[in-house]
Amino acid sequence: MTAISILASHSDSIQMSFPRLSGQRDLYRTFMVFLMSRVTKLTTASSLPADLMYAMNAKLARCLMKIEDIEPNISKEVRRVMRDTHHILSDCWSVIQTNKTCSVDLSKLSTLDFNFDSRMSLAALDDYIEAGKSDHNLTGRTSLHPTSGLAIYKADVLPALFIDGSNPNMLVQNLHGFETWVGSHLTTWTAAHKGISD
Repeated sequence: MTAISILASHSDSIQMSFPRLSGQRDLYRTFMVFLMSRVTKLTTASSLPADLMYAMNAKLARCLMKIEDIEPNISKEVRRVMRDTHHILSDCWSVIQTNKTCSVDLSKLSTLDFNFDSRMSLAALDDYIEAGKSDHNLTGRTSLHPTSGLAIYKADVLPALFIDGSNPNMLVQNLHGFETWVGSHLTTWTAAHKGISD
């Protein structure tokens, strides 16, 4: 088991212990930033992929912003590791750009007429849109009649909890509405209907 995995498995207990031992709120964060910078420094010496080094550097930057009062020496060391990692990443990117150069022939762009070349005729779509406009104008209204399985509970009516299995998307919302009605209106409804038999 590596030191990092051991530390990760005990991070909750470490997080709880640090403030009690020191009385400082940011001590745990400071320790974690310092530890992360050590891990980042070790990984830059190995062949860790550049995207992971970038992610670690970004995480360090975010953690540094969260700490209000950090020991200057620790801050200086963490920033040095971040700067070194940035330089390694910049060098990697320069090598990639140098090795992957390819010439792109842009001469065809000079012959483009953007007013003409960027337009496309979609006759079937135009016909469909026009047909929809003419149907709408003839009837004066659309034939769309959406329905909802959402139950609406009125304050003065005792609701029945009807669970409609045909619309499973509304089960949670309808149960929530029923519970809300019970919490908000049951006492008032019971007082108004006391002594009335159905």
